Amino acid sequence: MKLCSIEGCGQKHSAQGLCVKHYSEHRRQFSKTKCIDCGAPCTRIRCKSCAIGYRKAQRGICLVPGCGQPHQAKGYCKVHWRLFTHPDQPLGRCVDCGQPCWSRSGRCRPCQDAYRRSQHPICSVPGCERLVRARGLCKSHYEAQRTRPEKRWLTRTTRQQVAEKPCQLCGYSRTTSHVHRVVPERGYVEGNVVPLCSNCHREVHAGITPCPEPLQAP
Repeated sequence: MKLCSIEGCGQKHSAQGLCVKHYSEHRRQFSKTKCIDCGAPCTRIRCKSCAIGYRKAQRGICLVPGCGQPHQAKGYCKVHWRLFTHPDQPLGRCVDCGQPCWSRSGRCRPCQDAYRRSQHPICSVPGCERLVRARGLCKSHYEAQRTRPEKRWLTRTTRQQVAEKPCQLCGYSRTTSHVHRVVPERGYVEGNVVPLCSNCHREVHAGITPCPEPLQAP
C-alpha cells in the first residue's frame, strides 16, 4: 500500500504523494506558492522537475532478479511482461543495436526510424530532416503550403479552365491541353502551371524543349 510521503505520517496515500489530511493542509496553506520538495514557486504541490523525480522514485523495478529495468505492468518490465503474456512468441533481437524487439522487420522502433530515414527521401525544405509525405515535402510543410494564402491550390474547375487554353509553345488548341507543373515539388498552384499539348509536354519532360513561363493569376 502506498503511504504518505510526509515523514512520520504513515497514512494511506490520497493524491500527489500525500494523505488526505496533509493534501488538504497543503491546498489551504501552500497552494500556488511553493513546491513542497524544493520550495520553488509553483501552481501545484510539486514543481515539474520535482514531480518527475517523485514519479521515477515511486516506480518500482522489475521483479526478475538482476533485471533492474523500470516496472511496466504487474511488477515486470516491458520485456519480461511481454514474455510472460506471450510465451509462444520468441524474443528477437534488433539487427542494428541488439535490443530485444518483436518487430517483423527485425529492428526496434528507433533503429527502424533511422533505417527509414536512410532509405526514403527527406523533406526538400532546407534544414528539415523529416520523411517526405507528399509532393517532396514532409507532413508539416505540406500542410503549411496548402494553407498558405499566397500559394492557393487550383481547384478541379480551375485546372479544367487552364487545360482549355491552347498550348503555350505551339499554339495547338484542337484538343484539351495537359496541365504541366513548372516546379513539380510546388504542385498545382497558381503561378506554377502552364498548358501544353501532348507532344510539347513529352518534349519538355525529355528536356528537348525548354519549359515556357507559367500562367500568372488574374
